Amino acid sequence: MGGKSKQGKALPGSAKAVANKMKARGLGKLRFYCQMCEKQCRDENGFKCHCMSEAHIRKMQLFASNQNKFLDEFSSRFEKGYVDLLSRRHQSKFVDANAVYNEYIQEREHVHMNATRWATLTQFVKYLVEESIVRAEETERGFRIQWINRDPTHVQRQLDLEKVKKRKFDLDDEDRRRKLLEMQQKALASTDQVPVVAPSQLDESSRAQLGKVRVSLQDASALRKRRRRLPQGEANGLIDGSWLVPGLVVKIISSKVGNGNLKKCKAIVVRATRSESSGKVKAELQLMDDPDEVVWAKESHLETVLPDVGGPVLIVSKKSDMALRGQRGIMKGLLEDQFKARVCVQGSSTDVALDYENVCRYFDLGSGVSQGPVHVKEVAYPVYDEAEAKAYCERFPEAPAELAIRCYTSNLIGREASLVLHGGGNTSVKLKSKTRVGDEVDVLCVKGSGYNLDSIIPKGFPQVDLVHLRRLLELDSMTDPEMVNEFRTHMLDASSPNPSVETLLHALLPARFVDHSHADAIVALADHSVEEATRLFTEAFGGELKFAVVPYHIPGFPLAGAARKVLAEAGDDLDCLILLKHGLFTWGEEARDSYEKHIKAVNLAERYLASREHNALTLRPRKEPSAAFFDRATSVLRGVFAEFSGDVDGGAGWILAYRDSPEVAAFAQSEECDKLSQIGCITPDHVIRTKQVPLVIRGLEQGRFYGEGEDPAGVAETPEGDKALRTYLREQMQAYVDRYHEYFRSNNERVGGTKQELDPLPRVLLVEHFGLFTVARDAKSCSIAADIYEHTVPTLVSSLESSGTFEPVNTEEIFDVEYWSLEQAKLKLGAKAAGALHGKVALITGGGSGIGLQTAVHFAKAGASVFIVDLLPERVSEGVAAVAQATKNKFAVAGAIADVSDPAQVEEAFHKLCVAFGGVDIVVSNAGIVVQAAPGLASVDPAALKKSMDINFYGHHWVSSAGVRRMVAQGTGGALLYNISKAPLNPGPKLGPYCVAKAAALGLMRQYCVEYGDRGIRSNAVNADRVRTNLFDIALVEKRAQARGLTAEQYFKSNLLSVEVSADDVAQAFLSLATARSTTGSIYTVDGGNIAAAPR
Repeated sequence: MGGKSKQGKALPGSAKAVANKMKARGLGKLRFYCQMCEKQCRDENGFKCHCMSEAHIRKMQLFASNQNKFLDEFSSRFEKGYVDLLSRRHQSKFVDANAVYNEYIQEREHVHMNATRWATLTQFVKYLVEESIVRAEETERGFRIQWINRDPTHVQRQLDLEKVKKRKFDLDDEDRRRKLLEMQQKALASTDQVPVVAPSQLDESSRAQLGKVRVSLQDASALRKRRRRLPQGEANGLIDGSWLVPGLVVKIISSKVGNGNLKKCKAIVVRATRSESSGKVKAELQLMDDPDEVVWAKESHLETVLPDVGGPVLIVSKKSDMALRGQRGIMKGLLEDQFKARVCVQGSSTDVALDYENVCRYFDLGSGVSQGPVHVKEVAYPVYDEAEAKAYCERFPEAPAELAIRCYTSNLIGREASLVLHGGGNTSVKLKSKTRVGDEVDVLCVKGSGYNLDSIIPKGFPQVDLVHLRRLLELDSMTDPEMVNEFRTHMLDASSPNPSVETLLHALLPARFVDHSHADAIVALADHSVEEATRLFTEAFGGELKFAVVPYHIPGFPLAGAARKVLAEAGDDLDCLILLKHGLFTWGEEARDSYEKHIKAVNLAERYLASREHNALTLRPRKEPSAAFFDRATSVLRGVFAEFSGDVDGGAGWILAYRDSPEVAAFAQSEECDKLSQIGCITPDHVIRTKQVPLVIRGLEQGRFYGEGEDPAGVAETPEGDKALRTYLREQMQAYVDRYHEYFRSNNERVGGTKQELDPLPRVLLVEHFGLFTVARDAKSCSIAADIYEHTVPTLVSSLESSGTFEPVNTEEIFDVEYWSLEQAKLKLGAKAAGALHGKVALITGGGSGIGLQTAVHFAKAGASVFIVDLLPERVSEGVAAVAQATKNKFAVAGAIADVSDPAQVEEAFHKLCVAFGGVDIVVSNAGIVVQAAPGLASVDPAALKKSMDINFYGHHWVSSAGVRRMVAQGTGGALLYNISKAPLNPGPKLGPYCVAKAAALGLMRQYCVEYGDRGIRSNAVNADRVRTNLFDIALVEKRAQARGLTAEQYFKSNLLSVEVSADDVAQAFLSLATARSTTGSIYTVDGGNIAAAPR
């Protein structure tokens, strides 16, 4: 029968049946599958025959003519299929990479890995990690990977969850502390029963601190009387035989507590008492999920909770370590194999290991200050991996092995924000290289300007003649231009980037590999005098590293000369150099030696700082701003910036970005902020990004400007509605500008009056009740400034705590760096010419696809920061990714999900816009749907008509209303742009609901034009026709085309020019209107020529 049954099917177990089964499962592709021809062969003989066929040979000739094209295509398909499967089936869970691959190859149409640029699955996983598509961890069984979900909806959900967690577990929250204190106050006032409190609640200084947060305790004498009645052992907050102490964070482990559903909930111990009858201890608890709910629980129903690394703990010592009982400390880490916690006890420089049950997260109820003090924390840095180093050598085969490994350790350093930020730090390696004529010379490969350590590759290290560099060190003096000229004229490749300004210092050090960073912990200890810094580093290193301190000099020839002198005096056995008020240098003959020495120095400094007593910030009471007041305040503030820079009348704008940073928000809310923030930058090169000092704004409360019960969103649509707020912010800005003018005047006189003043406006704003804002002409610069200041605050506070002083570079030294030509060159390097919309903010509805997406791309390329609004989450995420990819700038695009027919969702989207960019200059109201009515409008379903009006008319209005109110608050004008299509001008049959709503939208455009022209707000529309977008049902298009005797392609080209109008054409029209400063009330036609739809 030939292996077939009577019905023609393969018999079970026959070769035919096995082959069919393999083919159905897709496994046959693993061996006898031709990817170029996408043909499955049954066996080896069939595969050989296929390879000799003419069709296959033609395909291979095509492949040979353009190998990269086909490899890229197959790689892209493989990557898409693999990642789609990972994201769809496993979402954000960790899973074996090989397991996902095995699932992927079950698909019949999968691309074989041998047809891609990746030879192994390991290489592919590393590629996904480099592209930030997945996270990976290496195990004995191979790589485990986790898909990184960048869907804005998911990201926003995660941010929201994190915020919820912070509300639940972040004990620095001022509102919770105030409620706890108020509850204690009520307990004191309502009962004679004595709550057990921490010592800090009972002394005079703590009562003064409590007064700062406006919580008035009872008369001090009454409190002291009650304290005297406490049983022995309870006056210090401890009860004999019990581990419960007020302020502990505990976990409820019994369903007998409260209403029975509190098991596994976390709570704060408010007070603990012992029953006179039973002798058992019970505690009054405040739930962290609900601060208003208070319950009582027995000690046996509770267990301790461990904080995050760096968090405050109290040693409760249930059974052992009684000598440490009651002492505070900082959690340093976990010894998981021993079930112990590593704790640095307050006042001690050494760590102790304690059983988990003897350590508990602690929250001082009575300190009136931020818990979990703001300070530099110990970081787990990546370990040098020989396999990774070897992989770098394979990745860059054309480069010397030493240079490839130099890239590896440079990347390790650059990826750690606590070591370097945005172009900071530099590294080098000394090699022998051949010139064009074959001479072998010693060269220094040093980081080039414009490259970041986190991503630097071999071509980012210009090669400079090492012998010449060392001869330059023997000169008595050299100007910066002379130094740069010497560098460039002695490079082996003239096309290489400029060598680092610290090239001479790298050349001075004898070892092959040199690493330099601005590590937070090092800077915290280095921001002191030479004598004090030497003492601090001696204590921190404890003899484990030999170091020398180089007094502060501006980088370049002066710093190299100072370092040369220090090295000559210190000898040859140093491990590292500490550059005062600057950073750390380490070196070694091997890259690993220098890197590990660098990390060791930083870790020692971090541990030393963590061991110091942390005096947490004294917070003022915080009033959380409403979304409406937040938007109003940022819009007005953005307008004030434009006013001071002369950009009110259509000039370049400013981006005002909010950074949700709890530590900086606590600092901005603190009493100490006014003084500490004005001392200066922690390291001088930050000045070009953050200015010398931030602008601190106090008293920005809604009740002060609008009245407690008044909604800022309802303020009259006139600048007078914000007059008080605008006047106040102007005064704050003017004071800052005046101080900057004086700073410039005095220092410019010092240097002979040769400098030209830069703009005097601040780049960092610390706003009470809000937190951290950064301001710049573009979103990327805002992000950089915010990153820097997030590291500035803990470094500044740690520096102060290390010795009681904080001495960064003085104003003269800061001025010299701010107006130093080599520093200003960093800002200009790689900077693009300002586009027509530079500094502007545009919100685009329906921006995730079609016309909206193309408009977003055009606006972003013109310099605008773009905010995409769309109904579907996937369109928002894809739109944001597309704009970021098209512009190579992920900072200038954000998005939100919103239904434009819902005014509440529109307001929420605009609020997210204000958080991201501070306000809005251009609104492109593009979202819409096509709603039909057959045979005519008289028969329309009321629901269909309402749907069309809700989206195609009311949607435009809600978006316009929200945008105009923020534009009016800014006071800088703006542009409203509408996609009205041809429907209002040339309505079509059976499209009544759509055409009527669009006609109303045209009237809306003209009404806004009339009513807001005197505010500088322009209102225009685009009349586009027959553009392929999601609005078009292709089946409907084919029917219409057939009725006209046309194909679908001909239908789209049926205009006077016989061209198909693209989404790109419409986007260019929107861009033209956005930049047309003297045009309003206009209808811009983009239809290839349709006289029936002509506006006039």
